[in-house]
Amino acid sequence: STVRSGSSFLGDLLQQSVQMSFYYFEPLNYLLSLKSDGIEYSTQMNTTIQNLFRCNLGLWSDKSGVTLAPEHRTLVSRGKLLKSLCGRSKYKITNCFDIHLLHEICCRSYVQIMKIVQFDLDEVLRLNLPSTVKMIYLQRDPRAIYNSRKEHDWCETHKCLNISAFCHQRLHDLSVLKELSKHHI
Repeated sequence: STVRSGSSFLGDLLQQSVQMSFYYFEPLNYLLSLKSDGIEYSTQMNTTIQNLFRCNLGLWSDKSGVTLAPEHRTLVSRGKLLKSLCGRSKYKITNCFDIHLLHEICCRSYVQIMKIVQFDLDEVLRLNLPSTVKMIYLQRDPRAIYNSRKEHDWCETHKCLNISAFCHQRLHDLSVLKELSKHHI
């Protein structure tokens, strides 16, 4: 999907439909700075996704290697399952960002959900995804996306208000979607 398309809302809906789901919120965002690096970027994307499917969060640990680094906690903190275990329960877990605990919770989950935006569809499709992976391509009415983006200051200095570039990218995504096999999307 794209920024301001309703992808967070969809992620919340999917989490509610499968109670034991582990949710990764924009796990590739840390790669945005590498986007112009070509091969390294593509390799890093694949490595990241493969690690997440194995519930390996070591890439995001702090210097001790024991807990998730504070700057990477949004990766898992929006997950309803994790919130239920760490939040209001009388069996409240105190260190919800412990790497080994996160690994266990992820491994015991029925489904892993990843929200990925700010990357071109063809970049995501080049990943070596297991055949069991299902993708949802979310496209909201472009007028609604544009109007939503106009309300955010960060978008004024970003190319996200360039309607011509936005439409060009959506058309490109449609051409990529036509080539996809039906079992992945």
